[in-house]
Amino acid sequence: MWNDIQFDPKQVSPGLRRRCEYLKSRLHLYDSEVFIEMEDARHLYGSLKAEGSTLSFVETSMILSGEIPADAKNRDVLEGIALSDALKEVRYLLSKNVTLSGDVVKRIHKTCSNGLLHYDECGEYRQRPNYIGRGNYLTAAPNQIPKLIRRLFSSLERETNPIIRAAFFDFNYVSIHPFIDFNGRTSRLFECYLLGEQKFPFISLFERDIKEYLTLLQEGQEIGKSYYEPYISFICKRVEERFEEINA
Repeated sequence: MWNDIQFDPKQVSPGLRRRCEYLKSRLHLYDSEVFIEMEDARHLYGSLKAEGSTLSFVETSMILSGEIPADAKNRDVLEGIALSDALKEVRYLLSKNVTLSGDVVKRIHKTCSNGLLHYDECGEYRQRPNYIGRGNYLTAAPNQIPKLIRRLFSSLERETNPIIRAAFFDFNYVSIHPFIDFNGRTSRLFECYLLGEQKFPFISLFERDIKEYLTLLQEGQEIGKSYYEPYISFICKRVEERFEEINA
């Protein structure tokens, strides 16, 4: 069971930190206004695909622009609309310089799960146990969730690099699993939120990345201790790919 948050910036190897800091030094090359539409469409598609959605990239792009795909599964469309709304809300809050917080976490989850969970589970921490992974990993006990989320934000203050912050937050958020459902897709939104606070591009999962992504999170949980290096490297690679596209 995930019952503590531990993070020391010294846990990140010097080589990986240099890699993350190098990307931070290239941030001036990125024009966020030019790439937002592409970033959001990719994020929406990859995040839904990681949850088993059957929507195509074209269909998710339609949902993002306010259209409803005619032949798509109803549940997939509803989840696409809710995640699209949550993604737009993240962009709005960032435009207002709202820092990620426990209240923002609940707000985004409520939007992401709107109409898909019972109303008293939308934006509210779960009140019963939850298992993830192969079904044998017990997440944080419900009565421990508020304390763990507070510790997560407190520990986040020890790190300044946005890539490391995003990876550290997501790794622990998924392990805590604070809500009864919609933890995965909101965790990926919060990665983008923490990157976006420092004007970094939003990242996304390509289909080729999904298996590695899920394996890294599961292995980290099963180790039974905070070992962030592989997951930080994974997120760093996603950011590197975005910069390579920008400079192509």
